[in-house]
Amino acid sequence: MTRGWVLSPGIPLLLAVIGTAALAYSWYLQSGELVRASDYMARLERTQFIIENDELSLDQWLIALDQELAKPAPNEEIVTVAAHKEYEENLRLISHMKERVAVSGAEKQQIIDMRTALENRANKLAESKDYKTLLNAIRELVRSGKDMNTIENLDQQYSQSLEEAHNRIAVLERQVRFYYFCATGLLLLSSLLASVFLELTLRKVAEQNLQFRAFSPAKRR
Repeated sequence: MTRGWVLSPGIPLLLAVIGTAALAYSWYLQSGELVRASDYMARLERTQFIIENDELSLDQWLIALDQELAKPAPNEEIVTVAAHKEYEENLRLISHMKERVAVSGAEKQQIIDMRTALENRANKLAESKDYKTLLNAIRELVRSGKDMNTIENLDQQYSQSLEEAHNRIAVLERQVRFYYFCATGLLLLSSLLASVFLELTLRKVAEQNLQFRAFSPAKRR
């Protein structure tokens, strides 16, 4: 009995250590993993506004180019400018859609480098007023996107990434709550048990003092 009583006061300390560890892990999830997951989710959502602006700008230049080409005598300078802008907006739209689902910084940089190279080529064509080559480049860009279902695939990847990010946040929030409640319960239980063991210890000390006082006069006699 005495041996078990001696070991038992270590239980509150053990519970306090486990509770503190659970609380620290809950804090780590909340201030680290959850913050990063929320930031990633926010970045994904912000990219949708960029894509929508790209699509709006592309539609405007597409309409301007079609209207000019529909005239009996199109102005070559206007056609060149409109074709150049439409090509750039097409590139920017596809590039931004690829960037937002890129899995690494290297892949993202490769996409940007490719877009820059194609933009430089288009700039040279525009400077030389070679609108026919620009129109062919637009057709080729649109055709390649349709052939590979580029836009549809990128949209699906984005939707999947958005769903995964949302699920990740939900899981982390549940984990934060779970570890926080566990830590709170363990620390509270540790405190209660410590109070109980303290009371038991004081009672035992008082009993030992009474026994010592009762024994001391008898021994002197």
